[in-house]
Amino acid sequence: MGFIALARSEVRRSLEPGDQGPVRGASQADAEGKADEEGLINSEGAIRLEGRMIGVVDGDTVVVEIDGREETVRLLGVDAPELNPGGLPEPFALEAKGFLERFIGEPVELIISVDEDERRDKLGRLLAVIICDGRNLNASLLERGLAVRLFQRNEALNFGAWEKLEVEARRERRGIWSGMGSKGIVITELNPNPGSVRDSVGEFVELMNLNPFPVNLGGWRLQRPGKSLELPEEAVIPAGGFLILCRTDPDTFRSIYPDVPPEVPVIRIKGLSLLNRYSPPEGMAIWLRDEVGWYQDGLSYNLRWDERGADGTDRTLEKLFPELMNVGDSRVGGEDDANWSPGLNPMGTPGRPNSLPKPPPGDASLNGVLTAYDAALALRNELGLERLYSAQLKAGDINGDGAFDARDALEILRRVVGLR
Repeated sequence: MGFIALARSEVRRSLEPGDQGPVRGASQADAEGKADEEGLINSEGAIRLEGRMIGVVDGDTVVVEIDGREETVRLLGVDAPELNPGGLPEPFALEAKGFLERFIGEPVELIISVDEDERRDKLGRLLAVIICDGRNLNASLLERGLAVRLFQRNEALNFGAWEKLEVEARRERRGIWSGMGSKGIVITELNPNPGSVRDSVGEFVELMNLNPFPVNLGGWRLQRPGKSLELPEEAVIPAGGFLILCRTDPDTFRSIYPDVPPEVPVIRIKGLSLLNRYSPPEGMAIWLRDEVGWYQDGLSYNLRWDERGADGTDRTLEKLFPELMNVGDSRVGGEDDANWSPGLNPMGTPGRPNSLPKPPPGDASLNGVLTAYDAALALRNELGLERLYSAQLKAGDINGDGAFDARDALEILRRVVGLR
């Protein structure tokens, strides 16, 4: 089955009609985006200023009056879609700007770092979390799917709590995440820190085409914090096949990875450089966006997954179930960790099916063995007593009906006791 690109009018928006009105005079903050309540702010690393919002530049930049002077403020920790003046705005760029415009004229509190070196970006803009009537506007953008994380070292933020906001938005496919996977192109393997070869020749990202037809990725973009790289017109990924994006020339790459099939395209992307050390670690991410700007895939990876097995070991990070969506959970033991693991083959499997063995049907615990515990997980999932990860649900669905429930539990127990 192929994948159909969604028109902007066909995807679920994160803003309801009633959200478009002004908030002047509002006496209570919304339930979402509250300032310190979810541990978003590290109070010991923060300084608070008072001002009034007097203008909005775009979805992550505003103008605030502080003590009679105008200050351009870049919202800390988030990156909203670009307006592209004179061109086509990226999906949800106008919605992000419109959300902030609701607060023009309102008194605001600015939270900035105690470290002077962390207070401004390279353009001289003040980096701050903005609070209006108790609502954390930066956090609200993440929650609504109107921005993606842009984490950089800053004493004022507890980044793990911010990551949770984006993870929930991605799970619910809000806003910018509503088109994820709609074109059937996914990231299935990457090598951010080779061991026996230099990063400049060994790093790569593998893409897989889940469609039964080829897809031209010309004009698509591969992004990481601080970089956005456009894919060339020759980046055509075969039907059901793979495409390799690398830092070096194709001949050199194939000499390092000689098992890459000759029919798999290898494309050099000048400027490609995958992060393998970053502060904070929750900011180590890559995103794949189509030619219009829709997020098609993205991974917040962690080289501590599986005891640093892919950190300078010549083993790559491989995806277990390619069709499952990444949710941006970088935690060890988190949802994306459950679906990614260091591969079994030295130097990975670029251009070939990944080496990770699929768990046996019913193995929701993902430990390679079917036990009564997997049946218990099915019951707990159906009763809402435990939230399982997508990889667990996929593996646990032993009868293949798209659900993980009591029927799976019964079948698992039958197999465990030898009745099947």
